[in-house]
Amino acid sequence: GSNLMWSLSPSSELPPDPRQYDSDVALLQFTSGTTGPPKPVPLRHATVLDLIDRLLAKLRGAKPTAVKANRTPMPNLVPLSLSLWAGIYQVLFAFRAGSGVVLMDKFSPAEFAALVKQHQLRSTVLPPAALTMVLHDASVTDLSPLKIVRSITAPLSPVQAGRFRDKFGVIVLNSYGQTELGGEVVGWSAADAREWGETKLGSVGRPLPGIDVTIADDEVMVRTPTTAARKIDPAFLDRLTDGGWFHTGDLGWFDEDGFL
Repeated sequence: GSNLMWSLSPSSELPPDPRQYDSDVALLQFTSGTTGPPKPVPLRHATVLDLIDRLLAKLRGAKPTAVKANRTPMPNLVPLSLSLWAGIYQVLFAFRAGSGVVLMDKFSPAEFAALVKQHQLRSTVLPPAALTMVLHDASVTDLSPLKIVRSITAPLSPVQAGRFRDKFGVIVLNSYGQTELGGEVVGWSAADAREWGETKLGSVGRPLPGIDVTIADDEVMVRTPTTAARKIDPAFLDRLTDGGWFHTGDLGWFDEDGFL
């Protein structure tokens, strides 16, 4: 009650210059620091919502956005730490899609397989390290009814993707995004997976609707509505061209069918 509220003395030390953020900033997430020291990225409500809706539109294809009343939406299994933006993103993604969420306290291949069976999951996400653990766990022999695993958070070897497919009959689809961009910007639709999944192992898919991706001197350049409007944190403005293209620092190429 009120006693606790006043227990801090007025002289409690505050940062001399606390940083202020506008109301659209949802949270600060630190980058992994793969290209330098970790940097705080202000993730915005508007940006995150925009990217989640683009991903949902791609995954659902031509289907209506409303879930059929007679079918409970499949829950989203989140085999990731919620200290990672990818973990938080998966929870938000599920809520936006109208799905339940199943959180794992820590990752174990046997528990993962049990949850897939219990919730009759047809698709889920896995980071590469967890996918490899499942692949090499002798106690996991069946993952039905799982059909698709979307590999997230880090690059996945096409060799591992092929082994996973051969062992479990599950197609593994890569995706691509950066914390600095707010999340996933290139991915797979169910239709693409059916048509190309077997032959495009290792590709991260095609750009989401309304996201532009080009290759300049082998570097992947991305333009989103956020970068085009130059609404990114000042710390990253040095990676933004005047035309709104964001230097990802990643190398890539497109094949003849438009897959990155």
